[in-house]
Amino acid sequence: MRKKSFFALLVLLLTFLGLYEYKNYYMSTFRSKIPTSELQSKTSIVPMTTNIGKNNVGQDIKLRSLNTVLAKQKFIGVYVTVNGKNIINSKSYGYANSGKKVYFDYSTLLRSTSIEKMMNFSILLNEIKVHNLTTNSNLIGYVPELKKLKKITIADLVENKQNLSVDLGSIKNENENTAILNYFKNLKVNKDSSSREKKQNAINMLIVILIRRLDRVSYSHAVNTFSQKYDLSNVEVFSNDSILNHNDAISYYSSKDTNGNPQQNKPINPNNANYSYGIDQIRLSILDIINYLSLINKRNYLPNKDKYLLDVYMNSQSNIKIKDNGNLVLKWDGFRVSVLTRNKAEKEVVIIENYPNSKLFGLNLAKKVMDISF
Repeated sequence: MRKKSFFALLVLLLTFLGLYEYKNYYMSTFRSKIPTSELQSKTSIVPMTTNIGKNNVGQDIKLRSLNTVLAKQKFIGVYVTVNGKNIINSKSYGYANSGKKVYFDYSTLLRSTSIEKMMNFSILLNEIKVHNLTTNSNLIGYVPELKKLKKITIADLVENKQNLSVDLGSIKNENENTAILNYFKNLKVNKDSSSREKKQNAINMLIVILIRRLDRVSYSHAVNTFSQKYDLSNVEVFSNDSILNHNDAISYYSSKDTNGNPQQNKPINPNNANYSYGIDQIRLSILDIINYLSLINKRNYLPNKDKYLLDVYMNSQSNIKIKDNGNLVLKWDGFRVSVLTRNKAEKEVVIIENYPNSKLFGLNLAKKVMDISF
């Protein structure tokens, strides 16, 4: 009799444990906005969780202590830790969009001017290779509007040896053909007195024009082709009829409440669907940003001479900073992305912030996360 009672009690206990585990599984999986299987099938870096901050690996005492520190200082943003092709740890604070009370997740979309510039240069290097050209090949035949220059190469472009400059005001929200027409109409050559921004604009847009003319496709088609090749699954290209997505992140000015705590109530361009052709025209998900930055950091798809040119190009941009050991800081319209790498970029920590945090943030925060995670 006692044996039967014992076994009955054991079966009942196991049943309750099973229901409890199923409930946890249900809550962590089916309430997620992005199914894990979908991310695994479409991306080269596989998150071990669907929503940022769920089911983290390595949540030891030090990591929990760090999360407490960030919560107390009211840090706003995301950190993600990558080991090889796996996201092993992540945490988010504050809102991606405070007005709509939208939290960060891997599908959160960011306007990413700095990354778009890097991506465009990567696409151009790919096109050069496909057409059996080199970075020293004369490309003047693809831009007859500049025939007076007689010669222009990729190497010339990254250093802007011709002192090209342009004001982007004439191409805001214009379609591809009109933007290119206005670009050459307003382009200045050998203009030493032009601002650094206008010189960067001239080079960045010329890169996009070369992409279009080398492959004879639209800019959006070139971006989509590159995205598919490197498993970037949520890249969107703005057009004249684009509207802001519900999942778009909004960046914020520094603002504090009466107690001196940071708050997100002063958005930067909250309804901004304006764009400049090929320069400020795409948005990427957090997961796509991580994937692309891993591609850039590992550089396996580039020969050494192209890696050097990519570095020169990035260093020429005012909103891209290459720090010691190849670590990156990217800024645009209130967003800041900091990337810390180790072990030939097999280990990475990416910090994405949509608020000008103080105290612990950026590469200093990335280093803390890196030291704890590995």
